[in-house]
Amino acid sequence: MSATTEPHLSADTRGDGWFSIKRRIGWTEVDPSSNYQFSSALQYVEEAEIALFREAGVLGDLYPHLPRTHVTASYVRPARFDDLITVQVKVSRVGRSSVDLDFRILLDETVCAHGVLGSAYVDPATGTSTPVPEHVRARLGFTHLEA
Repeated sequence: MSATTEPHLSADTRGDGWFSIKRRIGWTEVDPSSNYQFSSALQYVEEAEIALFREAGVLGDLYPHLPRTHVTASYVRPARFDDLITVQVKVSRVGRSSVDLDFRILLDETVCAHGVLGSAYVDPATGTSTPVPEHVRARLGFTHLEA
């Protein structure tokens, strides 16, 4: 059985900018206890990140320019095979040559995991950091340069 992703914009009434996808936890994504594996959570976050960038119209501008520089994650509640989870991401920072996303994974309304995914914006040919293009910054809602 394969997991399905159903991207949609979050109906968050607080207006705090979270972008959401819903997906079911697949059989190959769980450990023998039927809980999702910690590495699966990061794959879910990448799925949501890609959907967010696609929705913002910048997916082609950002991939393959974003190698990971850091990840912090806290796992606070298990989720199990075939649970329908919500994966939420939002761009929390755009630096000169970096992009940070906050993330959280929810089962119903309960947070199962949360953290930050950091990436550098690089020239894929050289691997060196380069400024995030202004049109990408604007599409992500960051019109000013963050330190």
